[in-house]
This record gives sequence, C-alpha cells and structure tokens, in this order.
Amino acid sequence: MIGIGGLAKKRPVSPVVIHFLNLGKELTKRGHRVVFMTWPKSSQKVRDFPDVFAFPSPRPTRIKDLWFALKRIKEEKPDAILANFGSVNVLMLAGYLAKVPIRIAWYHTLNEAIRLDAKRPPWQISLLNFRKMLIYRLCTHLVPVSSAGALDLTTIYHIPSSRIHILHNSMPDPLKQFKFSFVRDTNTIVCVGRLDICKGQDVLIKGISLLHHKYPDLVVKFIGAGPMKTKYQKLADELGVQDHCHFLGELPHDEVLKHLARSTISVVPSRSDNFPTTVIESLSVGTPVIASNTGGIPDIFQHNKEGLLVPPGDPQALAHSIDIMLSHEELRRKMGEHARQRFLNAFESSKVIPKQADYLEHLVL
Repeated sequence: MIGIGGLAKKRPVSPVVIHFLNLGKELTKRGHRVVFMTWPKSSQKVRDFPDVFAFPSPRPTRIKDLWFALKRIKEEKPDAILANFGSVNVLMLAGYLAKVPIRIAWYHTLNEAIRLDAKRPPWQISLLNFRKMLIYRLCTHLVPVSSAGALDLTTIYHIPSSRIHILHNSMPDPLKQFKFSFVRDTNTIVCVGRLDICKGQDVLIKGISLLHHKYPDLVVKFIGAGPMKTKYQKLADELGVQDHCHFLGELPHDEVLKHLARSTISVVPSRSDNFPTTVIESLSVGTPVIASNTGGIPDIFQHNKEGLLVPPGDPQALAHSIDIMLSHEELRRKMGEHARQRFLNAFESSKVIPKQADYLEHLVL
C-alpha cells in the first residue's frame, strides 16, 4: 500500500494535483492500494479514490495532525509514504516514528523563492531551514522536480545525492481534453503565476513600459492571485501602462489553457522558480515561451528552440526578447511547433506517469 499526502491545496485544481492523481490511478491499476491524505476542504477533489482522509487542520502542521497521521499509518500499514507541500513535516515524522520502510518527500519550491516571498526575518528563515533539514534526514528518498531543486537539497540541506532522484511534473494532453481556438491574437501576451515577488511580474510590467509605444495595442493578461496584486496594479499605473495590463485573477485550469492557446507568447519572468507549471501548459498548446534563465526553467525548454531565456530581473532584456518574438511571425510559428513536440515527448502524462510508477515500484517491491 502506498500513501500520498498533501494534495489539492488550491481551489482551482492545479496540474500538480492532477499529476499525483494520475500517479495514484496508475499505481492502483498495477494492483497497489493507494490512500490519499489531504486538506479538509480539498478531499472532494480526490473523490475518485475510495480511501481519502482529511487532516484535522486546514494546514497539517499541528500535533493533532501528527497523531492523526500516526493513527492512519498504524491502521493502513503502508509500504511507502509520498508527501507534498505542507504535509511533508508531519508525514515524514509520522512515517519515521511508525517505521514505514519508504518515506519520500517531493521538493516543489526552491529555497530562494521562499526567501524572496517570505514575510519573516532572516533568523526565522534560517531556523525553518534547519528544521526542514532535520525532517529531510528522516526521509529515505527525496524527489526534486528539477535539477535546481536537486542542487538545493545537496547544498542547503546537505542531503546525499544518493538519496535524490529528479522526477518532472507532467500533465495530460489538453488537446485531447478540451476544445481550443488556435486563432492567435498577435497583440496578446499571457503571464500565469502567483502575484508575488519571486514570480517577477513587476519585471514584465517594466518591460512593457519600454514597448508600449511601439506596440500600442499590446495587452498582457496576468492570470493569478497573490499579495502583490495591488502594488503591481499601482506600478502599471505609475508607468502609464495600466491599459496594457489586465489582471484576471485566479482561473480554472481549462480557462488558463484557453488563454494560453490564444496568446502569441507566454512570458514567465520569475526571479526564482523550481519547475513552473505554466511553462509546461504553454508548451502543451504550442505557445512559445519567454522565461527567466533561472532555477529549473532551463530543464523544461531549450533557448532558441521552444522559446527564449532571459536574465532574471532584467526588464530591458525581457523587452528586447518580447520585441524579437512579436516582430518575427515565422520564428513564433517554428517555436510553437517545437514547443508542442517538446511537451508530447517529455511532459505528457501518458509518457511520464508510467516511468514514475516504475520508480516507486522499484522502491517498494
């Protein structure tokens, strides 16, 4: 039996959640019993599975969540536990105390991104990093979703590379799930991501301020919510590009894909990012990407093939790359074709999920 913890934490079901649901289905199909442990308000999102338990707390970080996990583990006697996001500390500690043979923590967020967005003093971040290092030492295996995550684990948390195995996220082919209009709007750019410092939307707003006179009809659709929304709207107003910047808020996954499919470019201006799902989403609908050359982004696509990589935090470089892409239709077309093929070869669920199930079976059998 395999337990998967810490899914469906956001209201719109994210591709990361879908990835682990599909992994659970694949393991079930192979004869394994899979139990999900998730957040109280999110348990309905994994209703396809008969065994779904919700932690007592909205975020499982309390003693009662630890006791709850220990009780479930005692009853279920799993061979392996997979933990994601906020459930990692509780589930890895519970798994260690209950002597579960295989204890796997997925590593989704880079330490630098946490530091950039943190509303905590540096000493507190250092203390939390130390606590996380102790938790990671209780894991038998750690799975970063990019090479940048693997570097974090070895350099910041001092985890031996022998316990680290990189597994990329995936998503089902949206062209088999949804109907899209592929009439590209050459005046539209889409930027998907949480509105926070590490995601760098302010860099894109500054870049647009350098381009809006050349492209007076250009519109950037910002999809996502976050604490920096008001400040970014104010920045757009101060730079005189408020009419070019449309903040659409959080949208369901299928709506995000539709916006990406109709846009001419997807821009990911992150200062730090482990493995941004929006890049995979963009590739999946054949939309070329301009993204920061940081974190795990270079793992996803190649510069000058599926898109362009730019230095993080550099509005001038970003504006220059956007200008190149907007002014060369044939370049966009070729990059879009390569983007779609890259997705099918490397990130489409039917290719990725069986290999990840093989990895897990190798550990538990």
